[in-house]
Amino acid sequence: MEKYAGYNDSPIFAELYDYVPGYKNRADRDFYLRYSQDCNGDILELGCGTGRILIPVAQSGCRIVGIDLS
Repeated sequence: MEKYAGYNDSPIFAELYDYVPGYKNRADRDFYLRYSQDCNGDILELGCGTGRILIPVAQSGCRIVGIDLS
């Protein structure tokens, strides 16, 4: 069994991250999706992580760019 220095080092962490109940059931995604529809320009998401907010906003037709250090 491989050992990792921290949870971020696991190769499957990003794939499973959004399925953690504390993140999966958050209502903020719908809030940001609605809010982005009123934007008349490009959107920058700082700390976009796995794209849980960024991807639905982009799929709704908004121009969005995200950056993350993880």
